[in-house]
Amino acid sequence: MLQTGGNCRALAMRDTDLAFRTVLVARAGSGLAGVHDLAGRRLALGSRDSAQAAILPVCYLRREGLSDGAVELVRIDSDLGKHGDTGRSELDAIRLVLDGDADAAAIGGPTWDAIGRDELMPGVLEAVWTSPAYCHCNFTALPRLPEQRSRPWVAHLLAMDWEVPEHRRILELEGLRRWVPPDLDGYASLFEAVAEQGISARW
Repeated sequence: MLQTGGNCRALAMRDTDLAFRTVLVARAGSGLAGVHDLAGRRLALGSRDSAQAAILPVCYLRREGLSDGAVELVRIDSDLGKHGDTGRSELDAIRLVLDGDADAAAIGGPTWDAIGRDELMPGVLEAVWTSPAYCHCNFTALPRLPEQRSRPWVAHLLAMDWEVPEHRRILELEGLRRWVPPDLDGYASLFEAVAEQGISARW
């Protein structure tokens, strides 16, 4: 949106991206019981272009009264350029916590859910704080794509049904149960964070 001056069009998004959250995690038994306990501690952030693991966590710290310098930020740019979509930097942030090189890590809710659901590290980590909900990914079209081309495609996408086996396979691969129209209001906190942090629209 920022790169095109608001001229691009959001077409559709996953239902799982309607209520995305950032989770701050620490070693179990760390004694950290909330975001304010991070004062004077080290927080590992994912790649600096990741909304869930870097941009929004910094924004939330400031909103909670932890201004710049109150928390030592340890940045990991292991998947820079991919906007955190690979999740690699979130796993690297967790590794810093496990190795004792950070007190907590900022990761996306899906990463935290996957670790808990699959019991990859049972009893090792605990959630310290969970952010308010925000919107994440969506399909976006440049202005030059005619609506008569995009409209039928979006209609087919939104018509996909979890109860249809051929559809379910695709939905499962995308980690959702249905496609939904975009909720642009859900990106307000991210746009504000980008502006506050002076992040280039070209990232």
